[in-house]
Amino acid sequence: MLYQAVAPFLDDPDPAVADSALSAALAFAEDPGLAGQRDGLAERARRLLLTCDTRWRRWQALDALTAWGHDTTGFARPGDDDRSPYVTGPSWPDNPPF
Repeated sequence: MLYQAVAPFLDDPDPAVADSALSAALAFAEDPGLAGQRDGLAERARRLLLTCDTRWRRWQALDALTAWGHDTTGFARPGDDDRSPYVTGPSWPDNPPF
């Protein structure tokens, strides 16, 4: 039901709205009942990876594509694998910032 609520916004002319809808749809598509939507979302995720500079949206798109068995070769940028933009250095595993 939630996927159906955001699906119309995937084609919104405002990129911020479309990207937000895609973000929600990628999360909802983890439900096995929505597996049929994944190929269409994968194509949108690939387009997002070509145009988007927002790190967490890129992470989400890369994670979804990888989880669904899609090849992400060529889509990753330097820093896409750095999941902690706020903490740097080798002390993170033993000294979390909280």
